[in-house]
Amino acid sequence: RVHGEFEPSSPVTGTNSQVHITCLTFTRPSCDWLVGGGSDNALRVWSANEMSLKNLIRAHSAPINEVKAFNDDRRVISIANDGLMIVYDIIEEAIKKYNIVNDYLTSVALSPNQILVCVTSTNRMAYVINLNKEGSKVKLEGFTDCVRSCRFSPCTRYLATGDDTGRIKVWSVNGWTLVGTCSKHNAWVTDMVFNADGSRLVSVGGNIKFWTRGGAILQTFYVTGRFTKYIVTSNDFSRFATIDSSGSLYILSSTNSINS
Repeated sequence: RVHGEFEPSSPVTGTNSQVHITCLTFTRPSCDWLVGGGSDNALRVWSANEMSLKNLIRAHSAPINEVKAFNDDRRVISIANDGLMIVYDIIEEAIKKYNIVNDYLTSVALSPNQILVCVTSTNRMAYVINLNKEGSKVKLEGFTDCVRSCRFSPCTRYLATGDDTGRIKVWSVNGWTLVGTCSKHNAWVTDMVFNADGSRLVSVGGNIKFWTRGGAILQTFYVTGRFTKYIVTSNDFSRFATIDSSGSLYILSSTNSINS
């Protein structure tokens, strides 16, 4: 049921076109605020209860690619093509900027313990920032193309990064050593999800693949479209859903080989 409509974005100054909202997230866990990143470089914060625009933040100098919410009902992270990662506190209206790299940022992942942030870039690098340590930035190397996606395991012990060669690297958070390479998709790796203990993961690109943490392939499911961009899973890692570029919806159930 639709309870109302949010206020539309204002036209970009000096143009006749509307602003494109490029990414969205609700604050967690209450979902009191809806935060959107725009093609006009601005973050917009709407009240989900009042259905009104609360704030417009112009802290980026390039279009925003992704926003992620902390689990504290007040903070969000945004990344953009200006190489900046910004943490914005909705309640305090405070901004903290992190200069990651002088290049486009492609994805961002927040660890379940809300301490570590991974950011990937077109410069063939991934970066991990410890929010509790000022100036902390670990550089993950060894990629030969744009790093397109990243995801922490629910147990926070592992991080997966996917690149445009179709490969996935799995890193141990303890020392940032490489523990596995999943090779490979026939297209960009656009999303990945771990199971609860980080021993299995599912990834999407030109198809859907299931892997062990060490890189062994468990199963491949081929889609009719050219690619898939996102995948969502059930909490017990037994059901999976995605949509491919042709608009086809896929809902999969796990086999014994995936969860055993």
